[in-house]
Amino acid sequence: MNQRDADFLEAARERRTEPGTNPELVGEKEYPHTDRRRCRLLKYAIPVLHVSSSAAAEEFYCGKLGFEPRFATRLDETKADPCYLAITRDGVWLHLSSFSGDGVTGGVAYVAVDDVDALHAELAGKGVPIDSGPVDQTWGNREMYVKDADRNCIRFIEEGGVQAVE
Repeated sequence: MNQRDADFLEAARERRTEPGTNPELVGEKEYPHTDRRRCRLLKYAIPVLHVSSSAAAEEFYCGKLGFEPRFATRLDETKADPCYLAITRDGVWLHLSSFSGDGVTGGVAYVAVDDVDALHAELAGKGVPIDSGPVDQTWGNREMYVKDADRNCIRFIEEGGVQAVE
């Protein structure tokens, strides 16, 4: 075992506490079959949306929605498709793929935003068709939905008042 792994394991042992006493895990559920609490190992998720044309998708997501391309992978660089494209905006990543087997058209991505009305004004000003919203939901969110040419729905959500389910 290398020193980095040994240091990691030692730090993990030092963080262990009696069930129900770790202030970092308040609200986390305990597993009855172990004395450990649920570890927070997950860091983030990146939705993969299936698109029929990477060029059209890049034009929509980057040209209209304000994302920036980060990388594109093609089996044949002389052809636009199939392509696996990564895009970002304000730290949010989406992956778009025209490879068969990478999802189906009509997918959904939930994107949390600070101000859905400001984003609506920006996108409407660029001529982006808004599928729904902004609308106040009964559960406390303010939401706006935008669909691409492949009927993938990007749900821009300004969160508010949503309570976690215990």
